[in-house]
Amino acid sequence: MSKPSWTHPQCEKCWMLANVIVDDEGVATSIRRPVRATEMTVEECAWCGDPTISGIFVREDPANVEFPAMEPDDG
Repeated sequence: MSKPSWTHPQCEKCWMLANVIVDDEGVATSIRRPVRATEMTVEECAWCGDPTISGIFVREDPANVEFPAMEPDDG
């Protein structure tokens, strides 16, 4: 039986929403740059469910994401 993973794929849109820094006037001033996987494959964003090839993966408790990634069975 598969179990939820702690490493989840994230699309660029969700990365931007979670990591953009906005000033008091609502203007985006900077964004943290993601570290990307070297080999990009089609994944489902764990936050919005959209398909993504961004290569961005985020370590997060599976209880805190809408569409958690699953670890494959070892048996």
